[in-house]
Amino acid sequence: MRENMHSEELPYAVAYAPSMTLRDMMETYGSDVWHYAFFLTRSREQANDIS
Repeated sequence: MRENMHSEELPYAVAYAPSMTLRDMMETYGSDVWHYAFFLTRSREQANDIS
């Protein structure tokens, strides 16, 4: 396992992590994720599995 992994997105994630939980993200963006998954797969079952 690599130590000290850095990412350009890390400062953004750290800045918002305290204020938004996974539950909050799913409540806010879950529908958008499902619709995008359905757009990509054209399958309700696969969209449900992905999101």
